[in-house]
Amino acid sequence: MMNKVFEQIEWSLLTPETTIIAGIVLLLLTDLVLPASISRRWFGFIGLASILGSLAFVVSQLPLKPAEILFGTYRLDPMSLVFKLLFLTATALILLVAMDRKKGDKTDRYIAEEYILMLSALLGAMFLASSVDVITLFIGLELLSISSYILVGMRKHERLSTEAGWKYVIYGGVSSAFFLYGYSFLYGLSGTTNLFTLGQSLAEVVQSTQSDLFIVASLCLMLVGFAFKISLAPFHMWAPDVYQGASSPVASFLAVVSKAAGILFLIRFLLIGMYPLLRSEVWGENIMWALAILAAVSMIVGNTVALRQQNVKRILAYSGIAQAGYLFIIFPSLQSNLIFVSVGFYLVVYMLMTIGAFAIVHVVSKDTGNEELTSFDGLVRRSPGLAIAMTLFLFSLAGIPLTAGFIGKVNLSLNTFASGQMWLLISTLLVTTVISYYYYFRIVQRMFVEKATSDQKVPISFFSALTILVVVLGTIGFGIMPDLLLSKLETVKWGYGLIPLEGIQQLKN
Repeated sequence: MMNKVFEQIEWSLLTPETTIIAGIVLLLLTDLVLPASISRRWFGFIGLASILGSLAFVVSQLPLKPAEILFGTYRLDPMSLVFKLLFLTATALILLVAMDRKKGDKTDRYIAEEYILMLSALLGAMFLASSVDVITLFIGLELLSISSYILVGMRKHERLSTEAGWKYVIYGGVSSAFFLYGYSFLYGLSGTTNLFTLGQSLAEVVQSTQSDLFIVASLCLMLVGFAFKISLAPFHMWAPDVYQGASSPVASFLAVVSKAAGILFLIRFLLIGMYPLLRSEVWGENIMWALAILAAVSMIVGNTVALRQQNVKRILAYSGIAQAGYLFIIFPSLQSNLIFVSVGFYLVVYMLMTIGAFAIVHVVSKDTGNEELTSFDGLVRRSPGLAIAMTLFLFSLAGIPLTAGFIGKVNLSLNTFASGQMWLLISTLLVTTVISYYYYFRIVQRMFVEKATSDQKVPISFFSALTILVVVLGTIGFGIMPDLLLSKLETVKWGYGLIPLEGIQQLKN
């Protein structure tokens, strides 16, 4: 019986995922076979090769004819491929930064485990990208989350890392519990975990008022779970401590890949499983207001609390909370087809500027031994290239005109004109963006005005330099010529990721 099931699966559709699994297995076996005396620093090339191989397989699947495997729980469509490209590209850049290690680093003994866990987390994100069933969605999310918990707490010799690991595990476990408990009510009403079937069942359920209490409880609990995962205020408490305690590459992975995976999870869940509620006159407006308030609170809390921070990674953590709020302003306008282009563009730009900023923090902290604002004093005299690149990333994060971040915020804002919460979202975005200029310019002021604590040049490895160069070119390119990316995203058939296969066939016919 099982043999027939395996024979029916189109394994060619899973080549990107199996390539990552092959990389994980190869790293495990190589680490077991090699004597402990041999350095594992070159293991990063194995991880990088598996990511590039997986990336090549994803590109080879374009243009893709939508398909489903594993009994309709795993789906290949344009939306999933775009997000997989984002996850793979981001992880490849982050892995390059992780390969830049200080000689005698105490974490060298865990270097194989670090690369294995990063690939495992990436695999979870890729699995989540193609899932259209709550069970497979949750498996992908937990593979991503559990791998991330261990990555954060790997630096056992550092108190902050151990503390961050414990906090992340506890908050992550609580968020998963909220989501599962919330979904249990929906499961009781619908009897299914498939998102498409769930949507069909809820279309009948919403017509009856007898289930109102269960739906309210379910929505509230699941929204809390989502908000924890994406670090939306007021459920953001874990993020600053976790970012500070984790290494800079791991922090950038959490800021980019984990956040993007959470956004995708929410898009799939809302626009497939919960779509009847969004279209309902009774539920739709209330859900939109709840999402709009979460977005506004995140923008306010992230940007105001960042003003008081002295640690650069904590500043970037609160900036990430605000950026999640910016991304979240599109959800009250989910009926608009333009949201996918806007979200795709902003996530790519956010990936570039966030990875770039964390890469420079990694290089500077490796030299100075700390991640405080003072470590950036006089950086322009010690490394003009790093100072200019960091300024570019900060200006883009702030949304200064003529930067890629500005184009991204404008595109996101345009989508809010279709929503009834436009005044709340636009006014909050404008005010908090101006507030953010202060803490971003604090770092710039430190780099260009303050005196350097040392006259020595900041050493930078080839791997970090390559990563910073790539993201600088991307940030400048998409800021000056945004149509390079926007035109590609506009050709993607995003809607194919939100309707059943039979519906796609009817559209083609």
